[in-house]
Amino acid sequence: MCEVYKILQGKIVIIFSNKKISFGLLELNPGKELSRHIRPVAEKLTQIYGASIIKIFGNKNEWNIKLDKNKKIKIPAKQSHIHSNPTNKKSLTLWKFEGDILKIINEIKKKNKLIN
Repeated sequence: MCEVYKILQGKIVIIFSNKKISFGLLELNPGKELSRHIRPVAEKLTQIYGASIIKIFGNKNEWNIKLDKNKKIKIPAKQSHIHSNPTNKKSLTLWKFEGDILKIINEIKKKNKLIN
């Protein structure tokens, strides 16, 4: 069963998560973005609805990658990045991790309100 959590920027839906694989959805409201973060394993994203910008930070550079509907991207493990929605429509992105992110999932559950 999915769990939906309200965050300041929209919603996080946790569809499934264990030590080997996790996937869910990130819904960002118009003009919102997640804070800069790093994940311990690679992050695979597919844009489901609307569009988003993924800001990836390197040693001295920053890349902005636009995800339109059905576009995919893989963010390497331990790569600093931001998910943002600069549009005036909601953005819905499918996320998938192959590896253990249970600590992050548990933090999301602890810090945010379950709404379903």
